[in-house]
Amino acid sequence: MDSRETQAFNKGVRAALASERLLACTKAFLRFIEDECVKFNFYDLVEVREYLGDSIVGQAQAVIAEVEGRPTPADDPLLGWPIAGLFRDLDRRDYSVLKAAGIVTFEDLLKRTSADLITVDGFDQWDIDRIANELGKADLELAVPEGPPAVDHPIYGQPFETVLTGATKRVLDVLRGAGIATVQDLLGWDGEELLSLYGFGPDSLACVDEGLRRYGLALAEDAQKETTAAA
Repeated sequence: MDSRETQAFNKGVRAALASERLLACTKAFLRFIEDECVKFNFYDLVEVREYLGDSIVGQAQAVIAEVEGRPTPADDPLLGWPIAGLFRDLDRRDYSVLKAAGIVTFEDLLKRTSADLITVDGFDQWDIDRIANELGKADLELAVPEGPPAVDHPIYGQPFETVLTGATKRVLDVLRGAGIATVQDLLGWDGEELLSLYGFGPDSLACVDEGLRRYGLALAEDAQKETTAAA
């Protein structure tokens, strides 16, 4: 290796070491800011966004993205920010299961639909409603499904009660008595068939329709009509 190659090699090594040090320092800085957000109980996402609006935070996020070869974060610093500690109704376990599902930042969260979140271990519609409410205060919202979940989506294997949080015990008992156990089982019925069940009336059907609609789902007859209309 001649002197020029040696100099180039040494320059490359120094640059790599500098990048690693810069990355470590920048990440440490952002962890400090994250801890401050949790420490001061910043549950108001608008306040968090204003706090993160400091250009230093945005620059730090951009530096980390560049060194790691990732796309530069969006203009809104909140999108690239961890969600941990920023929802008053979620506890450590909730954040742990969200992380296990690949949901770490607000950008990760906003890519999910209600159908995605309802399949997260331990989550129910109550949790989703509160997350959606907090996001709404910052003009953010969960992803809106363009159609029913993919055929291999885990929501179909969930107990049918999961999507019918507004149903009474009587309605749930009637459906169980008809042999319905999962969401997929429920979707195999149409409205007329459900209305033929003893103790299941129009109000019960409306409750089922509303519950399914939250997740982009519909009973057999309604789903067929929607498919025909779309064609």
